[in-house]
Amino acid sequence: MSELDYLNEPQCMKHGPRWRARFQQLMNILRTKFTKQYFYKVGEAVCTCGPDDDIFRFLPEKVQEKRIRKSKDTRWAELITDEVADECYKYFDNYIETNFDKTKDEYGHLKNILHVLKERGQFSSRLNSANRFLYVFYKFDKDKDTTLLNPPPEPPKKEEVKEGVKEEPMTLAVPLEKLDMHLKSLRPEDVGNFIGKKGIHIRRLLKEKQGSKITMGKEEGHVKIEIEATKEDLQEIKDRLLQREALVNQARRQHEESVRQYNEMMGEPSSMDFQSAEESMDQ
Repeated sequence: MSELDYLNEPQCMKHGPRWRARFQQLMNILRTKFTKQYFYKVGEAVCTCGPDDDIFRFLPEKVQEKRIRKSKDTRWAELITDEVADECYKYFDNYIETNFDKTKDEYGHLKNILHVLKERGQFSSRLNSANRFLYVFYKFDKDKDTTLLNPPPEPPKKEEVKEGVKEEPMTLAVPLEKLDMHLKSLRPEDVGNFIGKKGIHIRRLLKEKQGSKITMGKEEGHVKIEIEATKEDLQEIKDRLLQREALVNQARRQHEESVRQYNEMMGEPSSMDFQSAEESMDQ
């Protein structure tokens, strides 16, 4: 893929690294248009990210946990035709022309964003994130319709009922094995970084691992981990824990080196210098 193809590749306006700053600027200018009740829902409505997208791995952990839908929103295919997408574009362009002073910065910013989105192919498909935004704005401003600002309803779960008795699905029990690990190079004070906020790194590791469990403790001054998982998952969990340990240790060493270099630059004495000074005073 050439550099030009990459620049013209459609991205999510909310999370795409090339568009999220412009999208935030766009929403800040339109802040008075969307009431507080709906302002923060616009970004979720126009998001086209999914768990299988490459962009997913670049997003902050909180976004990965809470903002990315498990499945993509399929409502748009029936709503945005080519004719509707063209009408929404013209409607938003006319809204800029009639509601903003051409001598003010806001007018220039909005016209520039709309121009760049078009030049970079963000309207090339009627289902792109940019077309979603124009459609949401069109429905909100023209028809006062906020339906698309709410997440799509979950499909009803199918339940098999026989003679008034609900049949529970049968699941085969998978035997679990146990493994003890000792992370001797991981300091106990680094455990927080190791597991992440609210244990997010551990929870992501155990996701979709049937019945797996990790218990952490301390033994003889170092971190001890007990893993309980299926035979197929056990080795993968162990390997990823070791990778996580190496990353945390590397980050700690980089931090310590940065602190040392900073102290040298600022002329701060090291702990060894303090000790030498104290000995000199004693003598």
